[in-house]
Amino acid sequence: MRLIFRSIAYAAVALSIFTGAATAQHAGTAEFQIKDSDGELNTNFALQPELTIKLAALAAQMPVGNVKGDVTLYQFYDLNCPYCREAARDVDALVRADSKLKLVLVPYAVLSVQSVQGALIEVGASKSLTPEQYL
Repeated sequence: MRLIFRSIAYAAVALSIFTGAATAQHAGTAEFQIKDSDGELNTNFALQPELTIKLAALAAQMPVGNVKGDVTLYQFYDLNCPYCREAARDVDALVRADSKLKLVLVPYAVLSVQSVQGALIEVGASKSLTPEQYL
């Protein structure tokens, strides 16, 4: 029985590796030369104008920091996501290092009811704070 589970586990790992490689290859080359902390190139692209218009129409977005920045970074996150919290530290460092960077927070509450409740409170709080205070 152990052998069957071990075989299934190896098959799942192999499948995820091949699927990940195929997805990365399908996405194409990176438009901007941005590297991960391990030195690997991130696949990334500029947002197409028609998608930028749709993104700007989202109701729950919260611009923070320099709202007239020359580059806009949209951060989608769930308040209960540990990876999102870790990324938030990196984004905070980016915003503090580049005064021309406009950050737009977009709550994407998908993990739990508490995520949705937290996002609603956060959006409500953003209505009473200035973008500089919210950062």
